[in-house]
Amino acid sequence: MEEKELLEYLRGKKREEVDDDYQDFISQVPREKLKKVWDGYNITMKKGAPNFDDMLNNIHQKLGLPDRKNRTTLFMLRSMSLYRRVAVILFFPLLGAILYFLMAPSSEYNKEDFLEVTTHPGTVTQLLLSDSTHVWLNQSTTFRYPREFKGKERLVTMVEGEAYFEVTSDKEHPFIINNTMMKTIVTGTKFNINASTKKGFFEASLMEGEITLANAEHKLSMNPGSLARYNTKTKSITYNEKPVALYKSWVNGELLFEDEPLWNVFEKLSNWYNVNFILKDEELKNMLFTAKIRFENLEQFLETVKKSLPIKYSIQINENTAEKDIYISKY
Repeated sequence: MEEKELLEYLRGKKREEVDDDYQDFISQVPREKLKKVWDGYNITMKKGAPNFDDMLNNIHQKLGLPDRKNRTTLFMLRSMSLYRRVAVILFFPLLGAILYFLMAPSSEYNKEDFLEVTTHPGTVTQLLLSDSTHVWLNQSTTFRYPREFKGKERLVTMVEGEAYFEVTSDKEHPFIINNTMMKTIVTGTKFNINASTKKGFFEASLMEGEITLANAEHKLSMNPGSLARYNTKTKSITYNEKPVALYKSWVNGELLFEDEPLWNVFEKLSNWYNVNFILKDEELKNMLFTAKIRFENLEQFLETVKKSLPIKYSIQINENTAEKDIYISKY
């Protein structure tokens, strides 16, 4: 069966459109495979995830299949009322993992041993990895990790976006975060990573412990209370001591800025609101900004900023990209 057809059904294709061949395909998917995928997915969910067998029986009923203990089927998260918000966030990455798992042969360590999560705009997702490492993913972040760590290194991939890590200490098995711009080597620590290939930067802020950043041009060991930022255009890296606790405030649903250049403020906020902020006046870029911002809608935020800074703004839709552009200029 074509993946596209399967995806259409899972997204809500009407029951009467499902033929006998489809039901035969559904009934022959081994329960053990689905259970393994479900167990791997369940660690990313908060309390309230449905029981696997109850969920499986429910889908049997929807397909008109007999309810058997070891009957096999392909599952979908049908009733959003049963799930917490994180289940909605992780549905499509889960779907891709299921399809790949069912269609690819198993081996000792293949691609199907990995899960990839992409968070939606305006959401924060928490993951618990197999070594008890905690990871918080900011909105619009793509992160890839194994169901179970194997070998001498604990390898994950930070594809794009922002994440806060509390890594379980294990010096014999270093925790390594791969990214196209920079590799981060960890033994056990707390830190935040913000990486954008589109904007050409990789940023790491260290709260506790020690991490090492490495790529073709640089190798840097960081100390607690420091911030490192790599620029892909200049191939340069800056390293400063800063109040780095500010850089993980998004985990608690707020952003803290303390004497932060305005260009950096809007760069962070563009990620959260999924818009492009454009500073029209050069002198605005280095204007310092201090504030505590709870996540609110875009226009409420802009009106709040107007009260503390001499700025005005206009909102336009980019005809080429269909993205929202916010132009900031002096008042």
